[in-house]
Amino acid sequence: MQGSIIKHMVLETPPKKKRIPLYEQVAGDLEEFIIAQGVEGLRMPGEFELADQYGVSRTVIREALKLLKERGLVSMHVGDGLYTTRPKHALSAVMNRIVQFDQIDDEQIAAVRQVLEEAACRQAARHATEKDIETLETINQSMEASMNNHDLRAALDYQFHYTLVKIGRNELLTDIIESIMYILQDYIKRRLTSYPDGNRQGIDEHNEIIQALREKKPNKLVRLIKNHLKSSFYQYPSKS
Repeated sequence: MQGSIIKHMVLETPPKKKRIPLYEQVAGDLEEFIIAQGVEGLRMPGEFELADQYGVSRTVIREALKLLKERGLVSMHVGDGLYTTRPKHALSAVMNRIVQFDQIDDEQIAAVRQVLEEAACRQAARHATEKDIETLETINQSMEASMNNHDLRAALDYQFHYTLVKIGRNELLTDIIESIMYILQDYIKRRLTSYPDGNRQGIDEHNEIIQALREKKPNKLVRLIKNHLKSSFYQYPSKS
């Protein structure tokens, strides 16, 4: 009955095994191939060729490719063909759905980001090269030059922290932190609008972080990033 809630259910016979649609089977096979290759920008066979290889209709292939596109594994270039892509935003999308479904508040998200970014900074202190440090300095200088452009300033702030984390050379940790930072982008923009003093403060704190990285002092770097992220979050205005 529509709208009813089943509180108790007794199954007299085992449930039938769900039949996997053909397009999902094809998508699963192609996904395994793409992941095994581990190459972004690899040109894939076209619809006709894939349909012939799998012995299915082009409609099945289109549905399979649509599924792969949703998973961030392929992209269509009009007039050029189908190419593999790295699923860089897939984790962000999943994380965002989890946050919304479980109604996880901003403070919990920021706390998890802080723990992970502290761990990434310990690794960054060991692996940072002079080129890495120069990249961070360039980003921070661009932030200073764009203090009145909140959208650009927020994007550069994101880039600064992403670069800092990536210096640690741990790809999985970088991907997880990136997905959390992606969720918090809106709050960074609102902070810059409602708390302009934080704009200058954030840039100055970034300079201290860069100096600690140059000195290769992991404990100092962790302390600085911890204080920076805490002060940044508590300057965020609450959602209306």
